[in-house]
Amino acid sequence: MQTAKMAALLGLATVVGTASAQTITQGNAKFQLLTPAFSVTNGDSFYYQDNNFTDWQYKYTWYWRQQNNNSNSLFAKFDSPATFISGNKMRLTFTNTGAGVSGFERINGEFVIVLKDGPVARQSRVFTRARLGSHPSNATARVFNFFHLCDIDVPGGSPNPAPDDNQNFSGHTGTFTENASFEYAKVTTDGSESRHDTGSGSALRGLLSAGSGDLSNNNGPFATDGAFAYQWTWTLNPGEVRQVRVGQSVNTEAYATDPCSADINLDNQVDDSDFVAFAAAYNDLLCPALPAFCDADLNDDDQVDDADFVIFAQQYNDLVCPW
Repeated sequence: MQTAKMAALLGLATVVGTASAQTITQGNAKFQLLTPAFSVTNGDSFYYQDNNFTDWQYKYTWYWRQQNNNSNSLFAKFDSPATFISGNKMRLTFTNTGAGVSGFERINGEFVIVLKDGPVARQSRVFTRARLGSHPSNATARVFNFFHLCDIDVPGGSPNPAPDDNQNFSGHTGTFTENASFEYAKVTTDGSESRHDTGSGSALRGLLSAGSGDLSNNNGPFATDGAFAYQWTWTLNPGEVRQVRVGQSVNTEAYATDPCSADINLDNQVDDSDFVAFAAAYNDLLCPALPAFCDADLNDDDQVDDADFVIFAQQYNDLVCPW
């Protein structure tokens, strides 16, 4: 289903175009990427909490590296993504992008970013699902590297917040945490990454913006303001697509996958109103046509069926969303 979905997005890129603003909101939270997304070496993102709009983020971007054109590149170095935004969801789609001749080492990429505002002040989550693949026109299997770089700016103590920060990973496939006196933020993945690093934002940006540098599994701790990065290394056949998930949180636990995906009406509980919305989609079986989002497709296989009902039933039984 993922390969078919990526093929459908080839058409999407020609009709949606690049949005002039890339901002999603939910409740009192806002997440914003500079236009075009994943194209800027330095700061490119904003993650605001509550109505006073305290910003928590400096950078949130993705890079990749081809086997023969052996140089790390920002995802939008060669092409701007097709962008679709609806409420608290954003889809960024890259098709047949890359250096060199088409049909050699081109890639597809789809990023779905979802923002969830928490039930209390200064609390929210961002979930990213990335589908990354070798374009079907490529002649043979190739090694690809994909990187995710995130620089969180946690508000620290008085008078100077930066020296008050500290960061570390809790294990190779564990959770990255940045703490200050009064606040904290976390980032976690689905555990599929091959490497990670924590360090200064400038050092990690320099590593991933030029040459063919790999991450070194540096767990930290890293004192003062810093950043983190993950790396995935795959050999992909032509048309092969893989999926990874990354989640970040402010002042709450981080999950790679939304533990309350069945909260369709975004009121931080899964109740009868969500059941009504889910049942309507379940009756139709198929998701709406692109570019619309399919809120009731809880397992991301591009249809609403019994597998989604099992997920919905569990969350409906729990009722209150975990925060």
